[in-house]
Amino acid sequence: MWAFLTKQKNFPRPNHVALGKKAMKELKDVAKRLYRVLAHAYYHHKELFEEFEKKTSLYRRFSKLCMKYKLANFTPPIPLGDDDDEE
Repeated sequence: MWAFLTKQKNFPRPNHVALGKKAMKELKDVAKRLYRVLAHAYYHHKELFEEFEKKTSLYRRFSKLCMKYKLANFTPPIPLGDDDDEE
């Protein structure tokens, strides 16, 4: 996976160039896998997850990124909370 993520042809520059279909599919697959990892952490190690989330907001930021760029076509498995409209 690292090789795919670091290849220039998969993620062309400059930023105004659209990603190819293969790159978008791979990004969506990575997003789906990461959601599964985060969901496992939340449902099986909730106290650690919440402590880590308080410090880093990793899940919140990742969810917003996925929703903004439509990397995930499913409902996030973990509720974002009351203030999920914050930027």
